[in-house]
Amino acid sequence: MEFDPDAGSLNHFLLATGVDLDSARHRVDAVAADVEDAEQLGVPVGSPLLRACQITADSTSRILESADVRYVPGHILDAVADLPALVAPASAVALA
Repeated sequence: MEFDPDAGSLNHFLLATGVDLDSARHRVDAVAADVEDAEQLGVPVGSPLLRACQITADSTSRILESADVRYVPGHILDAVADLPALVAPASAVALA
């Protein structure tokens, strides 16, 4: 099994090969950079960051993927929904 990341969604590829991806939970919030964040991102401690956390699990709730990512304001950010069967249609999502 070989996946080309430039060809599309990894999750779609895994689903097509029979991997049991059942749920994906995403949380996005704002946090202040701690010492480790500041060192890794080259920003002062306390700088505002966007934090995105994701957990993908199979139908037995076994975690298959987790991510905890920080973004520095002012950088380009692109988001893609990888599991369309698990994501509400855009018309059902209320935007503030």
